[in-house]
Amino acid sequence: MNLSAADFPHWIEEKLEEIRKTGGVLTVSDDTHTYILLATGERPTGGYSIKVVDAEEREKNGKAYILIKAKEIRPAPDDFVIQVITYPTAVYRLPKTDLPVKVEWVRS
Repeated sequence: MNLSAADFPHWIEEKLEEIRKTGGVLTVSDDTHTYILLATGERPTGGYSIKVVDAEEREKNGKAYILIKAKEIRPAPDDFVIQVITYPTAVYRLPKTDLPVKVEWVRS
């Protein structure tokens, strides 16, 4: 599930800072959950966000992994958006897993 800042531990925000400006993916766990942190890096205006559209366990060559499909939501050309640099991020939470996590960015 995509989470708001109120829904995840405060230390997750510190981890998000590691990827917020450059963009990227970071997977971290606590005792009960695995969190997938996603960041697109710098964007020129408001109106951008990240949405996780699917998460499933898969297997390739006999090895299981979690596949997260995410997409960047962009403002439409005629949208009125705030004129400020933004750094879209998202946090997705799963039950704790030791499986590797792969993220695939999908287009609309």
